[in-house]
Amino acid sequence: MPNIQLHWAEIYEKLKELLDLEKIKKEINDLKGIKIYRLPKELLDVAIAAISTAEYIVAEIMSMESGGGDQKRKAVVKFLDDVFNVPFWLEPFDGILIGIGVDMTVTAINTFLNKQWGKSPMALKVRSDYSRV
Repeated sequence: MPNIQLHWAEIYEKLKELLDLEKIKKEINDLKGIKIYRLPKELLDVAIAAISTAEYIVAEIMSMESGGGDQKRKAVVKFLDDVFNVPFWLEPFDGILIGIGVDMTVTAINTFLNKQWGKSPMALKVRSDYSRV
């Protein structure tokens, strides 16, 4: 396998392409006004799809061994930050809060999947709901 240094911005660009950032933003914004009770589940589904897809991008598309967690994390946090619209006064803190949420989600998924990312039925199902992968 090639020994390539992967920058988070490359993962982020692939995330935007594979998960269709604009479509997800529209879906989330539509839910805010109509079905607010579904919003937490939808946001978690988007987060899991982004995390799982970042793993897929690194491990499969870019033909690298899985790893580079810090770079994947930065890309996922940036992607999710772009999905969520928060009031201007929360903007300095949303990246921190999203990062904590990503860390908690990854920890929970690692426990649930026994760190078998990418090809698990749950990861594939959630990712397929949001992507063309």
